[in-house]
Amino acid sequence: MNQFTPHIVFNMSINEDEKNITDRLLKITERNLNKNIKTAGTIPWTNEMRHSSIAMKPFLQLYQNSPFEKSLNELSDYIMESFKFRFP
Repeated sequence: MNQFTPHIVFNMSINEDEKNITDRLLKITERNLNKNIKTAGTIPWTNEMRHSSIAMKPFLQLYQNSPFEKSLNELSDYIMESFKFRFP
C-alpha cells in the first residue's frame, strides 16, 4: 500500500471554481489519508459535447482541435509517461 499512488481524472470540469474544489479535495485526502493523489488530467465540459450526442457523431470528428481534444491528448501523454507503457 505504501507504493500505491492514486491518480485522478476530473471529468466535465466547467470553470475555475471547480478547479478550486478539486484542489481542496486533494488536500483533504492527503491530510486525512496521508496519501498524495496526483491529478492525471482534467476533461472540460463543452456545449459541443451535447451537440455531438444529438448528432450521434464522434465529438472529435465534429470538433477537431478543440480544448476537449487537447485535454485528451494531454491525458494520454500523462498516462503513457507516468506508467511507462511499452507497446511492441
